[in-house]
Amino acid sequence: MTDREDFNKFIEEKRSETVRDRSHDLRRMALGALPAEAVTRDPNWNTVLEIIQARIDEAEERIREIQGQMEQFSGFGHDDLLKLKISVMLHRQAIETMTEIRNIPKDLLEGGEKARELMKKYGIEAA
Repeated sequence: MTDREDFNKFIEEKRSETVRDRSHDLRRMALGALPAEAVTRDPNWNTVLEIIQARIDEAEERIREIQGQMEQFSGFGHDDLLKLKISVMLHRQAIETMTEIRNIPKDLLEGGEKARELMKKYGIEAA
């Protein structure tokens, strides 16, 4: 074997050991996909997504309104301008949070699929 082949074999063995050491975590990730599948199959899930999207749209509209106010009026005092900037920041954070919530089931499903692939590749049995 060449040095390169020895190195590649060594790396693959270490990767395999690491994956086997994390088998409990992989099983948990694979199992976490099950509730996500149930949630996304529920007919009410689309209603939840619509509500989240409506709130995201409202927050984006409010950001545009605040930014418009900031552009139109140069007579704001420091405190007023600071309040508007904080409001924009809070709305952006709300959008980010709602987007993350909306993506939880998708992330669980994707993570579960990746975990199942690794378990299969490295011969780890499901719990």
